[in-house]
Amino acid sequence: MLQAWANRTRHWPPSDIVEKVVAMGAFVTPIGFKGSKHIHVEWRICFNTGETELVNNLNDTQIKLYMLLKLIAKDILKPKMKEITSYTMKNIVLWLAENNKSSLFHSESLFHWLHEGLDILRTAISTRQLPYYMIPERNLMATSEMSNEQKLLWGRNIKDIIEECPRILLRLDKFRKAVIGYPEPLLWYSKMRTELEM
Repeated sequence: MLQAWANRTRHWPPSDIVEKVVAMGAFVTPIGFKGSKHIHVEWRICFNTGETELVNNLNDTQIKLYMLLKLIAKDILKPKMKEITSYTMKNIVLWLAENNKSSLFHSESLFHWLHEGLDILRTAISTRQLPYYMIPERNLMATSEMSNEQKLLWGRNIKDIIEECPRILLRLDKFRKAVIGYPEPLLWYSKMRTELEM
């Protein structure tokens, strides 16, 4: 399984990190597939240490993207039944990192990648399809209990968020508090907004 992941054509991570992740192996945990009639005897394969290594090797912009997506889920979308989790967002960022050159992720492109990540999330919600980064055959949205109304509402919300960027940052509670406590992020935000509006 890990070898299939390692053999994929990719821009990221570099080969030394791929080898390191493969060497870390996998774990099995006694958690069955939600909704399965055999849930009590099923096990799940996990790559916790490998995934941690991957996240540790994201660049600064990719980490910021991951944090923004997590905050958007928590502060704006507010899932009640774990339909969208930080794990969902991590997988979106890992796919974006693998499929695009690392040099494209820089401070001036953060909002571009936020748009891309939100678009992937919107499609995943609409189609109930998001491949697990380590095992693409596993659909992370398969057990998501979303009503059609919820799907439509989140689809509209995400569309609004995309159109609102970068002002969306001010709707994120942790970001807003950080701006009040430390003015440097506000200066960064103002600079980014000015550049985007040019």
